[in-house]
Amino acid sequence: MEVRKVGVVGLGTMGAGIAQVCVQAGVETVGREVSQDLAERARERITHYLGRGVEKGRMTPAERDAALTRLTTTTELADLAGCDLVVEAVVEELDAKREWNRRGDSSRCGTRASWAARADAASSPTARRALPGHVRRGT
Repeated sequence: MEVRKVGVVGLGTMGAGIAQVCVQAGVETVGREVSQDLAERARERITHYLGRGVEKGRMTPAERDAALTRLTTTTELADLAGCDLVVEAVVEELDAKREWNRRGDSSRCGTRASWAARADAASSPTARRALPGHVRRGT
């Protein structure tokens, strides 16, 4: 499967890092957060780290700018439509996981994407029971 567009749900430290790697790799990326304020803070964080890459000579200013044009942030699940891969990086609170899994499966987002959850999301039996069957791993 060719991945041309990635969705990242939850743009905290891990989610923002995943989004950053995706845009640097040339992949259009949609980052979803629960509020516009959190989405803007994530964009600022990604911009900062890409800027550090320029300062350290790892990328040019043009490469940084091109990467940032591939990043879209949103608060709407529907904006994940058309993603080939959606990575769940929601905060590690069981209620938040349950809410995301209740609202966020591919049929509700209008996409037939492959879905991935953070490894620690399935690390305990209680957390695993909160995950929908199509992303469940282990017993």
